[in-house]
Amino acid sequence: MREAIDAHSKFNYNEAKKMTADNHAAYELAFKSCLGAMLLALIVTGVMAMRLFSSLRSSPGWHQQHAGERQGHPELQTTRTGRTHG
Repeated sequence: MREAIDAHSKFNYNEAKKMTADNHAAYELAFKSCLGAMLLALIVTGVMAMRLFSSLRSSPGWHQQHAGERQGHPELQTTRTGRTHG
């Protein structure tokens, strides 16, 4: 009877070690997947922000609004509504 209990205890101990290793591997995979997804989301957001800014800078409204500031002509400066002074 004692041998059977010892064999059962040994079996349970070995199964616990396997389970621990499997859980650690699963945790590592989940952590790396989550980190990769966050990195991908950050990259996509950055690219979208750059494209939006580029689109805004190439629009005619941007050039009208900032023409006076770049050239130093007060008559070309626009108001908040987009109308020019003068």
